Order: sequence, then structure tokens, then C-alpha cells
Amino acid sequence: MMTKYPDDFKLLVVEDYYNSPLGVRAISLKYNLPRKNYINSWEKQLIAKGLLPEGST
Repeated sequence: MMTKYPDDFKLLVVEDYYNSPLGVRAISLKYNLPRKNYINSWEKQLIAKGLLPEGST
């Protein structure tokens, strides 16, 4: 069963990734995410929704 994460949680994780010296894998482990590619996918989703600035990547 897939967990649905709210946008505010996704934003928290992506911003932590931006502001942390940790890599994608370590941030994924920190937030107990099943896969590291969630962060990259969420980043694109949040930019598309206007919740992150366009040049964030």
C-alpha cells in the first residue's frame, strides 16, 4: 500500500535537502521514505504547483 504524503511534508523534506549537507539517500533515511527518488519527484511536483521557486533544482 502506498502512502500519500501531504504537500507540507514534501516541502519540509525538499527544503531540508536544500539546506542540509546530507545527500538524497541520507535525507530519505532521515524521513523514513521508502525510496530516495521521492525527493526528486516531489521537487518537480512542488515547482509545478508553485510551492517552490522555478530555479530551485
